[in-house]
Amino acid sequence: MRARTILLLPVAGLSLAMIGGVLSAHTAGIVVPHSYAGQPSITVSAPEEAPAVLTPVGPTPEVSVTYPVDGTSYGSDWAGVITGTASPEAGRTITSVSVAIEDAATQQWWSGSSFDDNSETFVQVTGTIAWTLPIARASFTSGDDYSVIAQATDSAGKIGTSSSARMTYNGNVL
Repeated sequence: MRARTILLLPVAGLSLAMIGGVLSAHTAGIVVPHSYAGQPSITVSAPEEAPAVLTPVGPTPEVSVTYPVDGTSYGSDWAGVITGTASPEAGRTITSVSVAIEDAATQQWWSGSSFDDNSETFVQVTGTIAWTLPIARASFTSGDDYSVIAQATDSAGKIGTSSSARMTYNGNVL
């Protein structure tokens, strides 16, 4: 363990703490013993840990999956590409979009070349406002259900997540 300095700043019912150079907000009260009242900082011992990641406050970008259409079955009519759109808040841009696809039968996630990841894996797509991810029909297993989720990141670092689009792949069914 190493000593860390924590600066406490009360702001109208919201407590902000500077921990190891990272600003953190807490809505639950941070209790400072009376002996520290009026002190600008306190030093505590804490285990080493990764720095906190601050999530920007406010609206997130909107992102949606437009193909496959939720609740639809595909076969030889599969278009060979997952598509969608993303839109940022005013004054921002979409910096990246990625997609995660799960084979519900095997509970495996698309890694970019096959359904072989054990955990949700987001794969970078082409484009931002209108985006695409090619995926060949041969990648799917006939009779399996799939879920597609997209995420868009904007220039403020905010991440928006789409609703899940569910589809069934039925081989050569039209």
